[in-house]
Amino acid sequence: MPEVGMVRVRRSASEWSALVERYRQSGLSGRSFCEREGLAVSSFGNWVSKVKKEKAVGFPKGKSKFVALSPLPPRPDSWRVELEFRSGLLLRIRD
Repeated sequence: MPEVGMVRVRRSASEWSALVERYRQSGLSGRSFCEREGLAVSSFGNWVSKVKKEKAVGFPKGKSKFVALSPLPPRPDSWRVELEFRSGLLLRIRD
């Protein structure tokens, strides 16, 4: 719960990402950075984890995490679905 006189600020994912980058370049501890910027330590910690995870997975900033799928032309005798993920995992479903 915010202290008396504190105002909650809603930030977008790109704003949080920029804050995390500034934190990394600041050389400050997380708590010191949050005090300087007026951030809740718990919210900031959550966003540091999210940004780290997105970079590890390899999603470019501002890019969608969804990939458009196009169905194969129907075959009269059977059907098949294949999903290939960036990690190399291949999921095949056949009739």
